[in-house]
Parts: sequence; structure tokens; C-alpha cells
Amino acid sequence: MKKLILISLCAALCVLFCACGDKKEESSDDVTAPASTAAATVATTKPDTKETTAPAAAETTTGVTPYASAKEAAVAEAKQFLAKANYSYSGLYNELVYMGYAEEDAEYGVDNCGADWNEQAEKRAVALSGQGGYSYDNLVEKLESEGFTHDQAVNGAKAAESSGGQSGASSAVEAAKKYVDSGNYSYSALIDKLEQDGYSTADAEYAANNCGADWNKMASDEAKAIIGSGTYTKDELIDKLIFKGYTFEQAAAAAEANGY
Repeated sequence: MKKLILISLCAALCVLFCACGDKKEESSDDVTAPASTAAATVATTKPDTKETTAPAAAETTTGVTPYASAKEAAVAEAKQFLAKANYSYSGLYNELVYMGYAEEDAEYGVDNCGADWNEQAEKRAVALSGQGGYSYDNLVEKLESEGFTHDQAVNGAKAAESSGGQSGASSAVEAAKKYVDSGNYSYSALIDKLEQDGYSTADAEYAANNCGADWNKMASDEAKAIIGSGTYTKDELIDKLIFKGYTFEQAAAAAEANGY
């Protein structure tokens, strides 16, 4: 009897242990299931985040300028340059490239800004002649150095002359005054200097006659400079001054003024 009771108790205990094992497995399944669900939820939210940032990036790359393209911006920039100063075709092109436009866009801007290059050359020539110190030839060379064609430069120099700007004889007088104020020149040496600068012989002679130079004083100052550089007899000093273009009378007076 006791054996039957013992066997029954063992069987009951086995049933209880099996039931507890089934419950633990079920509970573990219940815990892991939400974790996998959460992971799936995170995976689906990442693509949504990327999709929301793409339009923002697109917005930052547009609307930088009010122009539809770099070419249109170059046209507007070229017009702004022309409103402030006068440019040749190549001069304006270089300005746009310097501002950072691609060569193709800069060329488009210059081609489509509506500039009249002959008019630009004329206005630039008048402005330069107003500064003084330009002969006709110098003015042409200056315009060409700024990128204007030879024909444009010639038209510009002619326009400067006809507009009453300083050119020709009046410009030569201003240049002559600057020379005699800064150094010693004989009459003939000053004419040679002006001709080297591009003035005609007639304009250079006019300038030498009308620049207000005191040739005797020029000779005396020149003699003083020569004496300071070496030892000369009176005749040697006079010869030196004559070689520099002074007349014999001017050279002799200069020697006497310096104690010879």
C-alpha cells in the first residue's frame, strides 16, 4: 500500500515539473517577440528619415542667385561693370573670369551685355586725355594695351581730340612742365624727350616754347651737377653743357655762375 502511495506522489511531481517547463518556454517566447517587433520598427523608420532630408538639401542649392543660370548672371554682372567704367571686350571678359565665372559663361556675358566697343573706346580715350600727359600716339598705345583693337583705339584717340580733351600741343605743354620741374633740360633735349614720348615735332616745339622754362637756370643747375661729379676746366665744362644741348651763351653763363 505504501508503495502505491509513493508511486502516485512521484507521478504527480513529474506532471508538475513538466507543466512548469512549458510555462517558462511560453514566457520566454513572449519576451523575445516584442524585441523583434521593435527592431523591425526601427528599420522602417530610418529610410523615412533620409527621405525627409533630401528636399532640404535641394532647397539650399537653389535660390542662391535670382538668375536662372550662370550665363544670365554673367550678363547682369557685365552690365554693372559697364555702368561704372569703360571696358574693351577682352578687358570685360577678364573681369568676369576674375570674379569666378567660367570662361564659357564670361564669354556669353560679354557677348550679350549690349556694349558698343567703339563707344567704350571713345569714352575711355576722353577720360584718359583728361588726365593729361598723353600724346595721340600714346593714347592709341594705351587703349590697345587695355584690350581695344587698333581701329577702336584710333577712333577713341580721334574722339578725344575732337572733344577738346587734352591732346596734341596742349598735352605736350603739360608733359614739358613736368619734365622741367623735375630735372634739367636744354631746349633741344626737351624737344627730343617729348618726341620720344610720341608727340609730333610741332607739338614738342610748341611745348618747349610755352612751358615757362628758364634755360639759363637750367644750364646753371646742370653745370652744378656736372661739377659735383668730377673736376673740369672751364672749357671742359662748357663743352659738356653744349653736348647736352645748351647754347654756347647759356653754357658760358652757367660756368661763370658756378665760379669759373
